[in-house]
Amino acid sequence: MNTTAHLDARSIPAPGHIEAWPGSNDRPDFAAFAALPRDCRAQVRFRPLPGRVGQSELTVLFNGAPVALADSLAVLERFGLKALDHRPLPWPGGLSCQRFLVAHADRPVDDATLVARLEQALQDVWQGEADADAFSALVLLAGFDGREATLFRALARYLRQIAFPIGGDEIAAALLRNVEVTRSLLALFHEGFDPARAGRDDTPCPLPGDTLRGRLERMASAEDERVLRRYLMLLSALLRTNYYRSGATCLAFKFASTAIDGLPLPRPCFEIFVHAPRVEGIHLRGGRVARGGIRWSDRPADFRTEVHGLLKAQMVKNVVIVPEGSKGGFVVRRAAEFAGNAAALREEAVACYQVFIRGLLDLTDNIVEDRVVPPAGVVRRDGDDPYLVVAADKGTASFSDIANGIALEYGFWLGDAFASGGSVGYDHKKMGITARGAWESVRRHCRERGLDSQHDPIATVGVGDMSGDVFGNGMLLSPSIRLLGAFDHRHIFLDPAPLAADIGLAERRRLFGQAASSWADYRSEALGPGGGVHSRQARHIDIGETARQWLGLPASRCTPDEVVTALLRAEVDLLWLGGIGTYVKASDERHEQVGDRANDGLRVDASTLRCRSVGEGANLGFTQRGRIEYALAGGRINTDAIDNAGGVNCSDHEVNIKILLGRAQRGGRLDEARRNALLRDMTDEVAALVLRDNYLQSLALSLAEACAPAQLDRHLRLIRRFERSGEIDRRVAGLPDDDAIAARRAAGRGLTRPELAVLLAYTKLSLRREILASDLPDDPLFERDLLAYFPTPLREGFADDIRAHPLRREIIATAVVNSMVNRVGSGFVDEMQGDAAYSDAEVARAYSVVRDVFDLCAFWRRLETLEAQLPAEAITGLYLASRSLTEAATLWVLRNGVRPLDISGEVARLAPGVQTLLARLPAWQPLADGGGVSVADLLAQGVPAELAAFAAALPSLAHALEIAALAADTGQPPLQVAERYFILRRLLGLPVLTAELAALPRRTSWEARAGQVLGARFDVLLRNSVQRALGDAGASGIKRSETLDLLLGELERGARVDLAGLLVAAGEIERLI
Repeated sequence: MNTTAHLDARSIPAPGHIEAWPGSNDRPDFAAFAALPRDCRAQVRFRPLPGRVGQSELTVLFNGAPVALADSLAVLERFGLKALDHRPLPWPGGLSCQRFLVAHADRPVDDATLVARLEQALQDVWQGEADADAFSALVLLAGFDGREATLFRALARYLRQIAFPIGGDEIAAALLRNVEVTRSLLALFHEGFDPARAGRDDTPCPLPGDTLRGRLERMASAEDERVLRRYLMLLSALLRTNYYRSGATCLAFKFASTAIDGLPLPRPCFEIFVHAPRVEGIHLRGGRVARGGIRWSDRPADFRTEVHGLLKAQMVKNVVIVPEGSKGGFVVRRAAEFAGNAAALREEAVACYQVFIRGLLDLTDNIVEDRVVPPAGVVRRDGDDPYLVVAADKGTASFSDIANGIALEYGFWLGDAFASGGSVGYDHKKMGITARGAWESVRRHCRERGLDSQHDPIATVGVGDMSGDVFGNGMLLSPSIRLLGAFDHRHIFLDPAPLAADIGLAERRRLFGQAASSWADYRSEALGPGGGVHSRQARHIDIGETARQWLGLPASRCTPDEVVTALLRAEVDLLWLGGIGTYVKASDERHEQVGDRANDGLRVDASTLRCRSVGEGANLGFTQRGRIEYALAGGRINTDAIDNAGGVNCSDHEVNIKILLGRAQRGGRLDEARRNALLRDMTDEVAALVLRDNYLQSLALSLAEACAPAQLDRHLRLIRRFERSGEIDRRVAGLPDDDAIAARRAAGRGLTRPELAVLLAYTKLSLRREILASDLPDDPLFERDLLAYFPTPLREGFADDIRAHPLRREIIATAVVNSMVNRVGSGFVDEMQGDAAYSDAEVARAYSVVRDVFDLCAFWRRLETLEAQLPAEAITGLYLASRSLTEAATLWVLRNGVRPLDISGEVARLAPGVQTLLARLPAWQPLADGGGVSVADLLAQGVPAELAAFAAALPSLAHALEIAALAADTGQPPLQVAERYFILRRLLGLPVLTAELAALPRRTSWEARAGQVLGARFDVLLRNSVQRALGDAGASGIKRSETLDLLLGELERGARVDLAGLLVAAGEIERLI
């Protein structure tokens, strides 16, 4: 036979007719193989044949039946070996053996090291521990071992996930065409990350790539240069790897995402890529302290794209909690092998999840006895990084205990706080926390439309079914819900004329309590006329006339998809999203832009919606552009990140509580049984803390929406600030461009609620980073914010452990930022910084002074108790009045307080005078400028008398700090100072001048700064006048100049004046005093 021909499976002769090739050993060499362990799939022996240049004998011993011959030949070819002949050999013990004559003309196999590497690499493939592909040839042609070839394969697989346009085979070919450069890349990797070469695990060698870059520039092939340069970039961005870690079940790489060119925005702070033959996955983190779910993805080609899209929402959602957003996902690479066997596929998914979690923990620092301990065998090119928290997500709802078991196995410091929601944790479905949080938004939508969501009928259409957490819990939250229709992936539920509300509620509650229920279990006797449940798998369905008319369908016989789209467009009070899928887009978006191909046939344009409000209990139900289009048309909607933040907030509380109690356990002050009982007993209070955040964020959006047209320029300045700092990309964030903003300004409109929600989130993210970098979280005054984060039993029994919490600074920063931004809006800090280089922390300190001096928290709590009694417009007006006071007073503190600002000292200095003025409002308020709502008007709206008096005085209270400071400095009674202050203020015409200044346009940051500078000048002039008057009784007899009289007269007659005219007025006042 021809022994030089390249064989394939069809050319192999039958075993009985195969002849021995020269140099082969016809008798099996049993001694060449060690005893084959039961868990060993294969062993390989490679023997160069004497006298046959470029040819060798390869013997493979299989435990059980051999691999199919065609598969074996494919493996050999990928290693650069050409099978010239083959013969099976007999073997005792139920084993099987194959022997191949192989050619390797491209590379002689002439040393024992290469032989050993080939044997091990081939054995790893047949063991299922490595892939066989074009990268396998690196063993023979570059002299790599199998793990080194896997290194380059894994990095190529990562390149695929970041949309590198050159495929894997072409990448491998480029590496093989440039073997010397490829070896240099490998040497660079070893030099930088081999702990033995680095000397110590935490003392990495540098990664010098200058020489290598020079070689790349001289390459002839542009494509080869592009490939190799990309590898060099990845090695430069690499921070950690478990490549050298003993016992690692995968390869894991931690990258600095900002160092990788071409990644879509926003870029994470870090990402970990995990590669193994069974599984691949990615974990993206928005910061060092970050958390988010791990999902079982079904998108092997682009799971990073999927996870990145979810990360954007997670980062926005996490603004109410301590960690920033993170998101992870893994794919089961061999899922096709389990087709039709759901149980076996799930078992494989669990195994893959375990490998993925191990890969993450392999690269994560630990904390032992309050000291950061790096992982063994890992060189770190970044700082300490011990915070890794995961959560359940799509496909992994029951995996938390699995993850926590691995964390305990690793001795990871978080223990069962590593994965929230396990068997000893807060069960989100039992608590209904995500749905309850989203319902806070629904209640506000209804209230601001004049409806009581708990008593008035709420016509509702939903996505989901009663077995689901968010949908099921949500549809039990109000007895007045009238569920007219819903759908999930199995059924369509229709009840266009429901019976009494209590009947529907009882039936929904029954289904919620029934294991694995579906809409098919809904009892027909609980349905009203025209109601029914239909299968989505049916070719067509027949609906009753009542349902047809309600849905506006042209015929009673429809396809299921037609009914679903009609439900989405139904005229109802509420569209409740509680299921997976993106169902609404903007009119100018294409379905392929949405990234949810499964629902392309159902998706509708936002412009066609007739629902009056939306509750986004589920993620990604709308595109962001769809939300904006719907809001511009008058619909009430926030974002998914606002509505369903309750779940992530609850998990964050669980993690931080467990960290706290873990400290008590290690100190011997708490055993596990008591800890678990304590966690259980605090469930209701944890839920209350979480829901308060949902309530306050929804309120913040309503306040922002109420003044959005007037603050459009302020919001534009803030957006541009974020753009300059690189914190935001308008297109990515879904914010309008300058042309769209100009059109809104011309139409007298501002940003919509979805846009304001994005701005709210980015403001909080930015402020939190800045405040964390300052010393504000170390101020003892903010210990109250730290304590308030935790439930009462912990504040009372574990206060010292709270103070020693490893995330105390992050908790304080989060609490301070949430309080400030929720109460005074996204643009507040930027405005306060308009005329001076005040830091974010300085603004936060000044805000805290004002909040405490005026006891605004008590005022806000009082307003909350009145929400059910007063019209929404009245409550909103009172909140906005307190916001105006807060802005004016904060600016005064920034301009006049001693820097660095001592919050406690300033409160002690100013509060007595302010409280005296508050207690004697009738004595001095008639002297003030007025301009607010009258007490009589507030009483007519139903505002209680004591609150009405305070609220009516809010505009004039902006002067109280100056009066209190003058009283403290001069020793004069506050009321006497107030009398002189307001007399002089009127005499100098400042009420008219400051009102005119406030009305000037401030479209640019320079205009805003100019306004603030002039306002500060007016304040100084008034202060100097009052100080003189308090020291000299005749000093108040100032006579205005003719120029100032002329200007004030024009203004009082309705004339307008620009900044130049106001500067002239300031000069005249200065000359007078």
